[in-house]
Amino acid sequence: MAQKNNNSKKTEKKGKNGRAAKPSLLTRIKTYLNGVKSEMKRVVWPTKKELLNASLIVIGALVFFGVFVAVIDNIVLIPLEALASLGK
Repeated sequence: MAQKNNNSKKTEKKGKNGRAAKPSLLTRIKTYLNGVKSEMKRVVWPTKKELLNASLIVIGALVFFGVFVAVIDNIVLIPLEALASLGK
């Protein structure tokens, strides 16, 4: 059986505390951007029709909840104004 040669391993640089030294800032930025690039290739972008449908749903929900909050606000405001007028 062949023995592993430990001398062929790449030696890691040691930091002040005995741990492996951090890569330089430029190296870390390059690694990060390469990761972003590979993840962006995996993204499944919506079609124009899907995007339009989703946008219309969001706009419809915003209008609905805006009207809903306005109606509830006015319903609550009526008894509060009546209570406020009792103190005059």
